[in-house]
Amino acid sequence: MKMRNKIASDLHDDIGSTLSSINIMSEVAKQKTPGSSILLEKIGSDAQLMQENMSDIVWAINPKNDRFENVIQRMKIFASEMLEAKNITLRFSADETLNNLKLTMNQRKDLYFIFKEAVTNIAKYSECKNAVVTTSLHDKVLDLMIKDDGKGFNIAHQTMGGNGLYNIEKRAKDLNGTLKIDSTKGRGTIVHLQFKII
Repeated sequence: MKMRNKIASDLHDDIGSTLSSINIMSEVAKQKTPGSSILLEKIGSDAQLMQENMSDIVWAINPKNDRFENVIQRMKIFASEMLEAKNITLRFSADETLNNLKLTMNQRKDLYFIFKEAVTNIAKYSECKNAVVTTSLHDKVLDLMIKDDGKGFNIAHQTMGGNGLYNIEKRAKDLNGTLKIDSTKGRGTIVHLQFKII
């Protein structure tokens, strides 16, 4: 527990502040050297993305977030911000019985990153109008369902934006869970994850 707190603090203070400085310096340099704006824009956006990813890692290893209530809260905030920016209506529901549930650090991290990847793909690729997220618990099996009414995709020929599909399948395997992705062109996509809580 002490080690997890120390790692979270070090990542936030050291690497987080360095990435923030890179982002700020690229903005300043962009104003002073207009000819390099494309390269500096890339540096700034990469630093910002890295900062966001670092924030997720810090959150994932911080012991105070072990309660599932905190997981649900972060999931809801992320989905709301990501989908509202694309004018996608979100329906988000989670069983209240989940609030006091405790996941291991790895379970929490893998669950959140699967969720984040699925929601990001909805925002980037689905062209949907509505998205639904439901989380429930039955006989110690956690059930996460994410679906949209977008254009769908051919699973055999696409990888959900690069390594996305591979990554969530690997994380589901790490959870000893089952992951089903059902997508039909013109009828949307469903991502369904189930894994046992020990």
